[in-house]
Amino acid sequence: MIMLAVSQCLMGDNVRYDGKTKAHDFIIKRLAAVFDIRSICPEVEIGLPVPRNPIQLVYCQGRIRATEVEDASADYTCQLQDHAQKLIPKLADISAYIFKARSPSCGVGTTPVLHLQETRSGVFAAQIMALHPWLPVVDESALDEHNRREQFIEALFCFAAYKKHLKKDKSKFVKQYGLRWALRTGQPVSMLENIPVSQFESVFFTAMNMLVPEKQRRQRLIAGIKRNKALFVDAEQDIERLIDGLLATQPVDVLIAIGKLARLVNNTHRENYALPISPVEYALRC
Repeated sequence: MIMLAVSQCLMGDNVRYDGKTKAHDFIIKRLAAVFDIRSICPEVEIGLPVPRNPIQLVYCQGRIRATEVEDASADYTCQLQDHAQKLIPKLADISAYIFKARSPSCGVGTTPVLHLQETRSGVFAAQIMALHPWLPVVDESALDEHNRREQFIEALFCFAAYKKHLKKDKSKFVKQYGLRWALRTGQPVSMLENIPVSQFESVFFTAMNMLVPEKQRRQRLIAGIKRNKALFVDAEQDIERLIDGLLATQPVDVLIAIGKLARLVNNTHRENYALPISPVEYALRC
C-alpha cells in the first residue's frame, strides 16, 4: 500500500505547543482510508513536551533559526535539522509528505519570519525537502483547494509508481506515465524518451510536483493534447471536440477532460502509451 508521511497534529493528535490538535478531515477521512499514514511531529520527537513554549522562525546573522518566542537562546534549529537526517531510513518508503502550514518546524513556504517581510519553510520541512528533492510535498492548505489537491494526488501516485515499481525501467515508466507529464507541461511526451536517466527524476517530478493555478493548468493541458495528437488513431474528431470544450468560455472541469482523454488514449493510441488512472486515484482527485 502507498505510504504517506503526515504532520501528526493533522491526524487529530494533541501534540501542538498548546496541547491542542489541527485535525484535517480530508486527511483523516479520505487519505487515511486508502493510504498507510506515518504520523510525525518533529518537535515532540526531539524531546519537547506537550504543552511547550512556542517557537518561531527568526532571521539572525544571515540565517533562519527556530527559537522559543520568549527565550531566543533556546534554539532548536540544529536538533530539528538533525532529526530530519535521522528519519531518512524511516521515510524511504513514503510517496508524499503533508506538512502543517505556517509551522516554524513544518511549514512549506508559509511560515512568517521575525525581522523579515516574507515567509519561509520551517527548518524541519526545509531539511526534509533538501534530502528528498523529488518527493511530492504540500501543507494541508493545498488540500483545501480542489485544483491544487487534484494535482498533488496525481503527483503522489506517479511518485509511488516510479519508486516502487518502475524506477529501474525508465522506458516502461514513460509509456505508462509520460502522458501525465506531457499534459502538465504542454510538451510532447517524446521529449521524455531522450532525457538521460541521470536527469529524468529532476525533469519529470519538478513538473509533476509544481501546483499551478487552474488557468495555467488548462492552458498546458490544451497544449499537451495538441502536441500529442499524433498518438491517436482514428480519434481526430474526438480530440478536436475535447479541445473545443476546453477552449470554451464556460468553466470546464480539467479532471473530466483528462478522464475523457484517458478513455481515448486507452482505446485508440499508438506506440503503447497509456494514461492509467485507477478508481481510487480518480475518486480522490474529484
